[in-house]
Amino acid sequence: MDQNWIDDDDDDDDMRTASLSPKSGGPLDPPFFISRFITGLFGFSDPKTQGWPMMGTPWPTIAFVAVYLFIVKVGPKYMEDKKAWDLKNVLIAYNFALVLLSLYMVYEVIFINIQN
Repeated sequence: MDQNWIDDDDDDDDMRTASLSPKSGGPLDPPFFISRFITGLFGFSDPKTQGWPMMGTPWPTIAFVAVYLFIVKVGPKYMEDKKAWDLKNVLIAYNFALVLLSLYMVYEVIFINIQN
């Protein structure tokens, strides 16, 4: 039986009449439940990701989400009276880079399959 529970009934033979009560810090105790939830949510990580940037804690992800929400909410209001940016050359360069990356990946897949 779980160590966080005690049997209040002294009669161990009849389990139908045994009543279980949480000790301090039992699974139904709110501080324990919240602590266990937070540990379960943030306390476990894949050992393979140890040392990866922004993977040690959830705070970098939370910060990125907060910045994103701020930009989505405030950005349109800020740009209301501004002239639109000309991003044609940037988009051409970006698309060209993606084409080169795709060609490289196709090249790697083909030669890996040929070698094996």
